[in-house]
Amino acid sequence: MATSPPPAESTASWTGGLLLSTEDTYSDKAEQAQAIYDRKAAAYGALTSIGSVGLDRHPGGEFINTMIDAGGDPLQDAVIGKAPGPAPSVALEAPDFYRDYYNILQATPELPASFREDYSWAFDESGNLLSWDDARSNPNLDVRSKDGYQDMFNHLGDPVDGNAERIRNGYDDVVRNDG
Repeated sequence: MATSPPPAESTASWTGGLLLSTEDTYSDKAEQAQAIYDRKAAAYGALTSIGSVGLDRHPGGEFINTMIDAGGDPLQDAVIGKAPGPAPSVALEAPDFYRDYYNILQATPELPASFREDYSWAFDESGNLLSWDDARSNPNLDVRSKDGYQDMFNHLGDPVDGNAERIRNGYDDVVRNDG
C-alpha cells in the first residue's frame, strides 16, 4: 500500500487572519449602529424632557405630558427604533482541499489501475471510487484516508509538474489578494 504524505499544512494562519478581519468588520458595524442609536436616544431624551417644560400650561398640555411619560420605552422604540444588539459572532471554516482532491479524482475519466490496489479502501467492489460520504462515514477507515486522496491526486499526470500544490497555491493567492 502506498504511504501517505505527511499531514497537510495548517490553515490556522489564514483562518486566524480572515476571522479577525471579519470580526473587525462586524464589530465596526455594531459600534457604528450603537453610536447612531445613542445619538438618537440623546435627541429623543432632550426633546421629551425639554419639550414638556411649560407644555402643561397650555390647554391639554398635561395630557400630552402624561402620554409621553406613559409611553416609556415602547414610545421611544417606536420613534427611534430598538437598541442594536452585539456584533454577530463569526464562524469560518477552512476549505476542505481533500474534498477538492476527491472531486477531481471522481471526474477523472480513468484512474490508474494501481490506485485500486494501493488505495483499496477508496473503491467499491466494482472498482469505482466510493462516494465521499460513504468513504468518510466508514468507521474502519484510517483517519489519514484524506491524505490518500491527496496522494492519489498528486500522482495524476506528471508528478513533478507542480500539480500537487496547484489547488492550495491558487487558494492562497486568492486569500492573499482578496482576503
